[in-house]
Amino acid sequence: TALCYALYQITTRFVREASPMISLFYTGIGGAIVFSLTLPFFWHSFALWVWPVLALIGFLGAGGHLLLIMAIRKAEASKIAPFNYVQLIYSVIISIVIFGDQPDLLSAVGAVIIVSSGLALYFMDMAQRRAN
Repeated sequence: TALCYALYQITTRFVREASPMISLFYTGIGGAIVFSLTLPFFWHSFALWVWPVLALIGFLGAGGHLLLIMAIRKAEASKIAPFNYVQLIYSVIISIVIFGDQPDLLSAVGAVIIVSSGLALYFMDMAQRRAN
């Protein structure tokens, strides 16, 4: 997952100079083509109520990607990266509220390490910029 997300951000950065809507379109088409190739191996029918949920997921995903494109156009990736860690917080909250799962100690330690590393890199970058 981390590898795919990193590739997603890198490709988004490559097309940041284009119009945000064009960038959104081409990355969406690329993802649709790649994942459509896997469709014959994993497809199964869905209940009717699932289709609006899938449409909502697509709409929210496209909206999030558009916001990422706009953020990358305005700031460096190193300044945007710490905001990605907010996903961990929301994932834990959703896990607890919706699924009733409590994170175990190993997950909590891992999350603290990941967030701390990202924040440390961010603050070191800021200190280095101030020194220059």
